Amino acid sequence: MARKPKMDRVWFENFDLEAEITALITRIETCTKFTLPDQKRDLAFSYAASRLRKTKEAYADAKISGKPVSTSRRDFLTTIQDTIFLAIPDEDVALMPISEYVLNDPSYYQDAMCRAASLT
Repeated sequence: MARKPKMDRVWFENFDLEAEITALITRIETCTKFTLPDQKRDLAFSYAASRLRKTKEAYADAKISGKPVSTSRRDFLTTIQDTIFLAIPDEDVALMPISEYVLNDPSYYQDAMCRAASLT
């Protein structure tokens, strides 16, 4: 039985950085009851933009050289989340339920199930 070709579409092709990071910050602020100062918020957006650019470059370089590359929306958002946590006092971070962490993002699992279904 022949395998179906892997989808060539990657998560960052239609990724709305501002909307995603705003939603992440809002969720973190709501759960921790800590409002990020504007300067820290700007740093989070700047860092996210830099990470996204590096992810895109690594993907393009790997495709050109014919090497496999792993890019993950979940890993990207987890890294940004952990970076935002560094700007929040520990006692406030402790207020955030584990179920609200990016690692428990229901949309990640939904996307993963859709990808798995498309491979079978």
